[in-house]
Amino acid sequence: MDLEKLVVALGISIFLALFLSQTVSFIYKPPISSLSIGASSAGNTLMTYSLVTMVIYGLLGILFIVLGLLFIKLRSIGSGFILGGTYIAAYGSLLGGFGSLLTSLSSGSLFGGSSSGLSTALDIVKIFIYLTCLLLLIFLGYSKVEKEKVPGKYVQNSM
Repeated sequence: MDLEKLVVALGISIFLALFLSQTVSFIYKPPISSLSIGASSAGNTLMTYSLVTMVIYGLLGILFIVLGLLFIKLRSIGSGFILGGTYIAAYGSLLGGFGSLLTSLSSGSLFGGSSSGLSTALDIVKIFIYLTCLLLLIFLGYSKVEKEKVPGKYVQNSM
């Protein structure tokens, strides 16, 4: 693989993983508990959340690995999807549920606090930035890197 295809593949994989993780954490928020709920009930809720989050990230990872295999002729895009799917599946199995829970603990929202409007706006901005970078990399990877230019072979229309 050429260096430019490798760089595009790495960029696609990184922004794909960032976009998917930010989107999932924005849509599927950790449960809000209160101190009045029993410890076993809160623990079950958190375990259910962690399990569902891990399954979501795992399925998204598998989906993008399969998409990467379908686009493998476009080396940089296919490789980027495969690597991004691998990242997101690994993120889901290792850090998905625990990362969101730690964020909730540090912000106080796990114990009845609420997230601010500024935090929600920041999440939406991050999602759009990641999506824009991802789409730009796919477009540039296809239009500039994947389309091979054959020197000396130009087709002229004879009208």
